[in-house]
Amino acid sequence: MCYLDSPAGIAKISHRIWVQFREGIAAGQRFRKGRRVFAVKLVRDPDETRRHLVCQVWGRNPNDRSQCASEGDPWTSGIGWNADCDVGADGIRDRLLARPRLPSVVFGEMETLDYSTGSKVGEEHFLTLEIWSEGEGRREAQQIADLVRSLLHDTALSLDGAALVSLLHLLTRTRREPKTKFQVAELRFRAVTEEI
Repeated sequence: MCYLDSPAGIAKISHRIWVQFREGIAAGQRFRKGRRVFAVKLVRDPDETRRHLVCQVWGRNPNDRSQCASEGDPWTSGIGWNADCDVGADGIRDRLLARPRLPSVVFGEMETLDYSTGSKVGEEHFLTLEIWSEGEGRREAQQIADLVRSLLHDTALSLDGAALVSLLHLLTRTRREPKTKFQVAELRFRAVTEEI
């Protein structure tokens, strides 16, 4: 299974690790148990009581070199791609290629509106992510869409030059493209950002 780590990549999640609440644990860090390394992909306070953190991680087998991340590739650096991942490193695009390798995640329409208040400069963003699949039915596209939604909905992501106030999934719609017969799942998100 694959999970969207950020708008720039997809990463495999293998474990959930519960730890006592502590400031400073964030995506991009690692846990180690013996020779096993667990790359932290998402950190959440499940009940917002500051008692525990749930860390979604990807555990790498130190003996399997095929699980190493691609060096120097901005889409995959540090994410941990491997051969059984549904969406590969070249499967995230800002447009669908003429001969796409599917499944693929494509950045669709984006609309940005002024959302400033009297004291803060802010923007409201509506973003569509499209999951393209050549599967016979909707299953593959829907599974990837569910994973993308579960990882992005109501998640705190760090941004350069702005603070993410909220990121919410609004809807998912599936369809079959009439000409190509590809399956498409469209996910619509709403994000609010403030200038920092």
